[in-house]
Amino acid sequence: MNAINPLSHLSQAIDTQVGAAQGLAVAVRNASHRHVSALLWQPDAVVTSEQVMGNRDEYEIVTAWGRTPAPRIAGRDPGTNLLVLRTDTPLAATNVPRGTARVGSLALALGADAAGATTARLGLVSSVGPLWYSRAGGRLEQRIALDIRLRRTEEGGPVLDASGALVGMSTLGPPGVVLVIPVATLERVVPQLLSDGQVPGGWLGLGLQP
Repeated sequence: MNAINPLSHLSQAIDTQVGAAQGLAVAVRNASHRHVSALLWQPDAVVTSEQVMGNRDEYEIVTAWGRTPAPRIAGRDPGTNLLVLRTDTPLAATNVPRGTARVGSLALALGADAAGATTARLGLVSSVGPLWYSRAGGRLEQRIALDIRLRRTEEGGPVLDASGALVGMSTLGPPGVVLVIPVATLERVVPQLLSDGQVPGGWLGLGLQP
């Protein structure tokens, strides 16, 4: 009778989850051929980190099955660090369940290399906090931190829980800290960026008279 090897089972389970998520992480390259990772949010739209994309307006999306030149910027929101690119033709089907981050649970941070091939990092959810506001004033439904190291090119990719459900999008916070933009924030902000190009904000005015 063969003994059960728990490490082998864990390895196989991780391999299965990464394989099932193939295509969820794509690469976005700019005119200088530098790339970052992105999350395929819907067949014709990807979401990535606004802070690493800069102000360039010429990009191409690179996937494992080909390239999509000249996607257009649908919208960007520095407050939540989200930038949405839209394509004229669908890239792939997306049907990923939504997950919840729990402290101590395993998390898979996916990215993409310059050729669009999937990369993977495994770690723990180190903390989950309540609603918070970024330095740029963006509202995020939870403060989720991961015990994972990411390269700059892997920022902006999807983060999955152990069951393969989408927890959110990775982003680099303070030095040495990897944060997750929660899926609840994505579900609130991305539709606004797709329809309006921005997230409306409130303004405080001052009225003066002689």
